[in-house]
Amino acid sequence: MIQSIQSNKQLTPEFVSSLLFREAFGNSITNELIFAGRKLTSSEVKELKFVSGVGENQQQLNEMALNCAKQMTSWPLADKTLPLFKKMVRYPARIQLLENIHEMEMEFLNQRLTNGESAEAIMILLQQQKKSKL
Repeated sequence: MIQSIQSNKQLTPEFVSSLLFREAFGNSITNELIFAGRKLTSSEVKELKFVSGVGENQQQLNEMALNCAKQMTSWPLADKTLPLFKKMVRYPARIQLLENIHEMEMEFLNQRLTNGESAEAIMILLQQQKKSKL
């Protein structure tokens, strides 16, 4: 299952999820993931085209990855074409955008850690978990 890592702690979006989730899932699902702690099943993630396939176990995942790698390297001049295509998909401006958003998310997290809000949120979460086990 995919869940925004921070959603259970109610800290801040991390791992550039504030951008990547919105691009992949749209605003509604992103809001549910980040603000409400919604979890996505593997079938939902595939349906939303966040992943290209879902395996039942590690062996199936390994086979799927190997088949994909074989397909990508089977084309003529793949040794020259594949690095070029990867560079085009991961163009420097995009990388800079992701780095900027990551830095912003970490600044927000640092603010929450410094002002004590994160400790308060974690204590509330622990109390809620303790009550739910009783």
